[in-house]
Amino acid sequence: MNVTPNDFPRFPKRLTFLAAVAVIIFGFANSSSGAVGTVIAWGNNNDLQSQVPPALLNVEKVAAGALHSAALKHDSTVVCWGSNSFGQTNVPPNLTNVVAVSAGATFSLALKSDGSLVQWGSLLSEVPITTNAIAIAAGWDHALALQADGTVISWGTWSNTPAGLTNVTAISAGKGQSMALCGDGSVLVWGDNAFGKTNVPPTATNVVAISAGQDHCLALRRDGTIMAWGGNYAGQTNVPSDLTNVVGIAAGSLQNVVLKPNGFVAAWGDNTYG
Repeated sequence: MNVTPNDFPRFPKRLTFLAAVAVIIFGFANSSSGAVGTVIAWGNNNDLQSQVPPALLNVEKVAAGALHSAALKHDSTVVCWGSNSFGQTNVPPNLTNVVAVSAGATFSLALKSDGSLVQWGSLLSEVPITTNAIAIAAGWDHALALQADGTVISWGTWSNTPAGLTNVTAISAGKGQSMALCGDGSVLVWGDNAFGKTNVPPTATNVVAISAGQDHCLALRRDGTIMAWGGNYAGQTNVPSDLTNVVGIAAGSLQNVVLKPNGFVAAWGDNTYG
């Protein structure tokens, strides 16, 4: 049986991690229960990116960028906080009907219910026009969108999506590298290969979730175990030997956070910002 955080509504529902800040939603907010989703964040707070707005409630999804954070509320609106050096927290006026949000280094990205994309902050390049996007991923200075037909579009630096890539079910973007999870449980990584982060291990099979960090990659296998590869200069790919039964993953710049089915969170790697 595939287990996801949604199976445990009393515990953290969603976690995200990029750079040195982690964000988790507590509670369970959906259209049927109407319960309140609150947010907790920790780590680097030099730009107030881990200082959650006190009135932020009814959150369904969260995203952590390099120096800012974003939240998608139950009413399909977006709230951003933290560094605004490039306007990345200036949510466009009248932005509604959002179904997903993602935060990059100095930009933010939203997916609307009609399959279109909205980007603000440091504009990587002109956002591709599409009405078929079903998922988004903001990296350091590039972005990805997964389309309903299983293909991937990309823009910004390192945006060379491999020709013929299809049957993709999930995407993630890091610092120069892009990850795609295919329907057969295999993983493809392309882009910047510093520290060998695009060299997917042959044993990366039966994968159900992926996450790209700064110089490393993380994959969750169907049996609840974790694989990590790429840069290990802060121990970020040293997966704890006793770490099993994981249901959610998030890779940061030099750290990783994982979610267990009982609601507990485990982390390893660089701990400079706690």
